[in-house]
Amino acid sequence: MANPTDDELKQVYADTKTIAVVGASNDPKKPGHNIPAYLQTQGYKIIPVNPNETEVLGEKAYPDLSAIPEPPEVVDIFRRADEAGPHVDEAIKVGAKAVWMQFDVIDVE
Repeated sequence: MANPTDDELKQVYADTKTIAVVGASNDPKKPGHNIPAYLQTQGYKIIPVNPNETEVLGEKAYPDLSAIPEPPEVVDIFRRADEAGPHVDEAIKVGAKAVWMQFDVIDVE
């Protein structure tokens, strides 16, 4: 499976309103805080996913993707490569249309 083209990626985000953020954080030094904060300013609804947080960026946090009451359209994963795989599997299981991971975070399986 290949990564989407820039045009395909732009279309995914143009059609997206809800983004679940696995590894969302209240620490402004972490990408799990800054990226979702930016996405909020662009009009996306952010759903934080972190079992150690109750709220991130003013939104209720959930312990995992399956606990979210509505299926997210896109799942952004802010976890190490060796921890990303189960989150990708869960994103597929809950029906996310796309999964995004940071540069160099790769789950070949």
